[in-house]
Amino acid sequence: MKENKAKKMMLLLCLLFLLPINSYAVTIPDMADMLTNLDVQLPALWEFITALAYVAGFFMAFKGVYDLKKYGDPHSQMSGGKDLRPAIVTFIVGATLIYFPSMLQVGVTTLFGENGMMAYPTSTPVDQSFNQLGETIVYIVQFVGAVAFLRGIMYMHKIGSGQAQQGTFGKSITHLVGGTLCLNVVGTANVIASTLGISW
Repeated sequence: MKENKAKKMMLLLCLLFLLPINSYAVTIPDMADMLTNLDVQLPALWEFITALAYVAGFFMAFKGVYDLKKYGDPHSQMSGGKDLRPAIVTFIVGATLIYFPSMLQVGVTTLFGENGMMAYPTSTPVDQSFNQLGETIVYIVQFVGAVAFLRGIMYMHKIGSGQAQQGTFGKSITHLVGGTLCLNVVGTANVIASTLGISW
């Protein structure tokens, strides 16, 4: 038994000595390269999130209509105890997800009164100081905001369908408001700077 362990250890040591022979030089990208690569991939991720919202929206809308049909069926009423609220909430959340890009626009317009997420005034010093990497970071924060907004809508669905735990409403509102603030990160930075009296 000891010989078996010794053979395994010897084989392992031989393999460890052979590994450096087959290794290759790998260059580690710096932060600028990583952000540039991420900037190239972000439009596809935005399309994926939008497509995911559409698919989930149609699924929930059809599920809401099906649940409403089950609620209206005379045979299902005999079982008693059916609640209409989950079916209606599922249908409303489905419609909200179908109009996900419009809902993002409404959230940003409600909080900031601007015409769009990308409609930043060009005369502010913050916008003039951004270079390509700064714009990429803003784009990443906007993507995170869109995902948070989508997650807030899904939390609202859990609340309406009765599957929520305690504190889910607070999480939902936090995700919706925080996602909207991240979607307009430059406007949020300008509001905070004006509130605190910081000049850029």
